[in-house]
Amino acid sequence: QSGRSWTASGTRSAPARYATSAIRRWSGHAATSPRARIESTAQAQVVLRLDTLEELVGQDRSFVDELLADFSGDLPERISAMRVALAAGDSTSLRFAAHALKGSAAALGAHDLSGAAAALEAAAVEDRPDALGDILDRVVGEADRLGEAIGRLRLRDAA
Repeated sequence: QSGRSWTASGTRSAPARYATSAIRRWSGHAATSPRARIESTAQAQVVLRLDTLEELVGQDRSFVDELLADFSGDLPERISAMRVALAAGDSTSLRFAAHALKGSAAALGAHDLSGAAAALEAAAVEDRPDALGDILDRVVGEADRLGEAIGRLRLRDAA
């Protein structure tokens, strides 16, 4: 598959050239992509930083699109699992689901979603059941904003 391979955990690893590109970007030796941010037109807040994702996978637009599609396709299932865990009072499952979402959202460049998931994880760890519902609502809101941003990106790229 054009330079990508599967790891034992079922994820794809990027070729070494992508890692080299990321190191250059982190060290300040590469220019920021002109498509570095997708901004929410309603709130003028950054929803998704493509430069974060491109640091990991390079400028392979089809691979970036595939990652975004996979992530946004998995979001409803992730949210559902968190809702089920919350309803069951299963703070351990909720914590693990929030932790997984936090990491994958951060890698994708969806820092607001990652931050909301981190807050949910922390509330589950601290056993604050009174706060979990409101924080999960925040996670859902950020996931919705991200889905809308990805949709706008697809429409813009299709034009």
